[in-house]
Amino acid sequence: MFAIVNSKTEKFVYGTDFTHPHYSKKYPKKRIFEQRTSYNQALTYAEYSTAELDFVHRGCGKDYKIVKVSLKIVGYTDVIYRDNVPEVIIHAIE
Repeated sequence: MFAIVNSKTEKFVYGTDFTHPHYSKKYPKKRIFEQRTSYNQALTYAEYSTAELDFVHRGCGKDYKIVKVSLKIVGYTDVIYRDNVPEVIIHAIE
């Protein structure tokens, strides 16, 4: 599994703001989009080629890289309804 990461902050890319592009001073026709980054959220890709295509589509610059990641299940939740009131029970996996 792969994800896009900001090299400087080590935050994961979880989205891109395509609504307000900036324009490069060196290359005026090149649009620069703002990446949404987080330590807690990430877009993941099953294949490197898919991550690479999205990297280009999102306009990620030199501060971003594609990294290999693994997803680990650390717990799960159950929702029980008592008198139509939801009760969430969190189970940790050790």
